Amino acid sequence: MGVKTIHLILISVILPAFLIAQQDSMTFKTYEIDTIVYVQNNPRMPKYEIGMSYLYPESFPDEDVLGTVRSYLAEYYGMDANDPLNSLKDRLYKKVERYRNSEKYYIEEIEQALESYGTTLDSFYKGRDPKNWGSLNNREFWQMEVVNQENYILTISHYRSEYHGGVHPNSSSRYFVFDLRSGQRIKPADIFIEGYEEPLTKIINNHIRTIYTDLEESFAVRPSSEILVKHEGLGFYYHDFICHAVGDHVFTISWEEIKHLLKNGNPLEEFCY
Repeated sequence: MGVKTIHLILISVILPAFLIAQQDSMTFKTYEIDTIVYVQNNPRMPKYEIGMSYLYPESFPDEDVLGTVRSYLAEYYGMDANDPLNSLKDRLYKKVERYRNSEKYYIEEIEQALESYGTTLDSFYKGRDPKNWGSLNNREFWQMEVVNQENYILTISHYRSEYHGGVHPNSSSRYFVFDLRSGQRIKPADIFIEGYEEPLTKIINNHIRTIYTDLEESFAVRPSSEILVKHEGLGFYYHDFICHAVGDHVFTISWEEIKHLLKNGNPLEEFCY
């Protein structure tokens, strides 16, 4: 087993150019690592594809804030804040090791399937294209990106997709919103006034019905605790919205629509004006 590629790049290019020179912007490096592992090290056999990226806070004028954001992300992902690349390698190697330890079960499953065809594993895989192994192929990918960064507010996304057999992969996202004046993560309770849930529920559901016009009258969602900050508004993330086939959705509510529900002096106040 070996790591196929390792990339190290500075991703400040994904930020608008006018933000990079400002004092409210944090710069990052992305550490990427990926590999493909085959059952019995045979490229004609089922495979396990792994691709992972980690967003590392590289620089910010306030060193304490930089350290706080680094520590939060490292703790959440079980990484070493001072050695992200080797932490990422270690995580990949452990995943490969677990796959190797379960390899015999894949072989047993293949052999049982082939028995009904009157053939053996040795003779069968010789002409087999690995992409045709279907549900016996495993995949796991996760990626971190900067969604938005302005007014000392940083939003980072983490997307993860896994397939370990079955009809479809499972995927989900997480969002982290940081106040770069303190380094602390921002949650709904930090920005909304008391009793905001009911009026915000109405606003979000009215917005959803402009997109999905055929929803049942009884359908309604509560405000998601998974938020992301955009220039145009506050996003609310819903995993498997309605059903898995519809997928995940982010519904963005304009600042104008919700500013009356925000606390005075909240960290997102500048977005409303």
